[in-house]
Amino acid sequence: YNVFRRKAHDSDLFYELFGKDAIDIYLYLYNYDENPYTLQQLALCRLKLGDYPQAFIDIDTALSKRPNNFSMKNSQAIIWFEANRNKTTSLAIEKKKEAMEILRACYNNDRRKVYHAQKFAEFAIALFDEYKESEFLNEALQWIDEVIQRGDSKSRKTRNLKEELSKRKKRENEEIP
Repeated sequence: YNVFRRKAHDSDLFYELFGKDAIDIYLYLYNYDENPYTLQQLALCRLKLGDYPQAFIDIDTALSKRPNNFSMKNSQAIIWFEANRNKTTSLAIEKKKEAMEILRACYNNDRRKVYHAQKFAEFAIALFDEYKESEFLNEALQWIDEVIQRGDSKSRKTRNLKEELSKRKKRENEEIP
């Protein structure tokens, strides 16, 4: 039942099924049962709709109820990164790097490594592509290799991330004088 409560209200599924109306459904569900996992998915749905200020509020509220939950911290990092993705200010870049630090803590302290490694890799690629920021590439590639070698992930997404990280590393090495 606990797994169902966390997974049944997935933001991707709700957004696909209900679009903007997903927010009203989440609010109804949350008012019925103040479950922080529902609030977490509400925050991620708001992110998809571009309502960043409220997404921040929702994920912070969920984290206040479950401060040591790495799934929620991962969601917080995703919201911070995605809300600043197309911004080039120094504050936006700082927030993206803070998101990477949150993901690093999630990977190092949580037993569910695959999702943390995938998000870290995805964002490391974005930072390299947008700013030629290579600080996170090695670590991302190492983590992706680890989850593949341990057999934790055999997904196409993980293999594709490994390939994309390897391309960026090669490009980085070619650009070094």
